[in-house]
Amino acid sequence: YSVATEAGETVAGSGTLSIAPLRSAGAVKLAGLDIKKYSPYYQDILRGEVLAGKLDAGAEYRFAGSSNAPLVTVSNAGVALTGFQLKAADTGEKVIEIPSFSVERTEASLADRSIQVGLVKSTGGAILVRQSKDGAINLLGLVNPPTAPPPATNNPVSSEPPWTVRLKEIAFDNYTIKVEDQKPAKPATLSLDQLAFNVKGVSTFSNEPITLSLSARLNQAGTVTAHGTAKIAPPQAELEVGVSDLDLRPFQPYVSEQARLAITSGRFNTQGRVRYTSPGSDAPLVKFTGEISLTNFLTTDQVLFKDFLKWDALSVRGIDLDLQPNQLKVQEVQWRGLQTSVVIGPDHRPNLTTVLPEKAAGASAAPAP
Repeated sequence: YSVATEAGETVAGSGTLSIAPLRSAGAVKLAGLDIKKYSPYYQDILRGEVLAGKLDAGAEYRFAGSSNAPLVTVSNAGVALTGFQLKAADTGEKVIEIPSFSVERTEASLADRSIQVGLVKSTGGAILVRQSKDGAINLLGLVNPPTAPPPATNNPVSSEPPWTVRLKEIAFDNYTIKVEDQKPAKPATLSLDQLAFNVKGVSTFSNEPITLSLSARLNQAGTVTAHGTAKIAPPQAELEVGVSDLDLRPFQPYVSEQARLAITSGRFNTQGRVRYTSPGSDAPLVKFTGEISLTNFLTTDQVLFKDFLKWDALSVRGIDLDLQPNQLKVQEVQWRGLQTSVVIGPDHRPNLTTVLPEKAAGASAAPAP
């Protein structure tokens, strides 16, 4: 059979059916579903407005009735989303654009209580993330939280085993994420583009290591990379991380919150290994081993507008940092071209004190732990 709607959407299917015994096998397909058209069905959940998007879906199935429980299997199932655009209801701006998203090679069995997804992939997406002055995140405000269910009372314990889920691969590439932070006095804007990440081997029934990798460009210059393995139970991860040629100037709003200094130039680099171990073990919660460097660093005093502190290169090698419990060891520090100056301003105060934020009247310093 095949049915078409007035908007060109189609629902098609084919298969076989027998009454005695009750069995059926076949395939169903949905093509060209206009998501915006069906907004009345999800408007109570979604606060944003869907501007565009088409949905295709299909699956093969087998059904067999039995005296105990029906046998239902789904194979070769998939969903494809194209041209999706979501607008925020309060600002009217597009916050999510996804040209292509798909879930492929999905299989499910009711008898085995298992679901297996072959691939989840997406490419070319763009996301706007904004934190407002009060700390609210715009993306979290797009969805109405579900109503909490009433507390369970005397519910019988189910003897059926839990569902198992296996996700073979997640692959996203060429994403762009724009981050706006309005909490500082001067809002900060950061941009992640050329973002790609890949995750393989996620499973709820096997504790085999999950492999993952990530790469991105930050602020159209510096690059960020990470790759390694992780486990779900207990949570743990070990990653090789790297940051290359990261421009520090976009982080000026956060510096201004702490000191009257302007970052005129500076590039940050790091290479190392990060290990996370779940609480309760003998190992530190987080461990970092590696090196960092900060080159061509220059800051300007925003009171007297003179060079305050600068250097050609600062390199810290052989870092061994533990968190919880805390410990830091460093093998070598190299500092080249360090220059600073003490300038007495018209108010007879040195710049070393004027660059620091003034304490509020009557405020006293809290004792240091």
